[in-house]
Amino acid sequence: DCFSNKSNGFKKYFIGEMIDTFNSNINKFIPFFFNNEALEIKFDKDLNDSITMDNEEITYGSLSKGQKTRAELAIAFALFELSRFYYSNCNNILMVDEMLDDGLDIYGMRSAISVLKGFSDSTVYVISHNDNIKELIENKIEITKDENGFSSDKITRFAQLVAIADVYEAMTSNRSYRDALCPFRVITHFENDGLLKYDPGFLLTFLENAVNTFLNQKVRLSNGLEGNIIYINPIALSKPTVQIGEKFIDLKLVDDIEIAAII
Repeated sequence: DCFSNKSNGFKKYFIGEMIDTFNSNINKFIPFFFNNEALEIKFDKDLNDSITMDNEEITYGSLSKGQKTRAELAIAFALFELSRFYYSNCNNILMVDEMLDDGLDIYGMRSAISVLKGFSDSTVYVISHNDNIKELIENKIEITKDENGFSSDKITRFAQLVAIADVYEAMTSNRSYRDALCPFRVITHFENDGLLKYDPGFLLTFLENAVNTFLNQKVRLSNGLEGNIIYINPIALSKPTVQIGEKFIDLKLVDDIEIAAII
């Protein structure tokens, strides 16, 4: 139970230790995004939020789409600052298009890029489809997609790596027209079609690192059973071995069962 959310668990202890610093960081970044509104966001030790604007208590749902995006960026930057505080090694930043392109006006975009440039000791990668964002960034690589994927002779190796991360993130994120896809379904897609579109070395390295983050993760199978991933099959990354009670299912050996959801 030491890693549980119980009152005597490590998670609870860690949250209690860092919550004041986290709240301080949030409200340090908020002025970058809210020039004319006096917004304050705080979390308690149970991570329940308390939001006030112009000294009046409000709910997150009452914020406009643009205000939500700016508030979420302030929270994201606060989390990054917290990681830099607790870990001495250098941390890099990847800002995907959904974080910057959706709901931000030009003021919000300039504020976000200004904050990112302030992390001078970190390497920052920004993925964006917005021309206003592109104008604010000095060093950039432009990638053109077509129905056949990406042409390796037209884009740099680095751009191919960024493209893989961008597609994976897009497919595993909620969209207005569909729910997020299960990461293992996306990995299956890459295994079936990706080797013809992307650099195999980059793709396999990315997939191996992505799938290993789900080791010991609880999952739901397509037959409704739930269990924990205990082994990643190196020759079939989308088909790990799952333990359900005392039973073990090697999905590589079963054609009609797949991982349907991460729990």
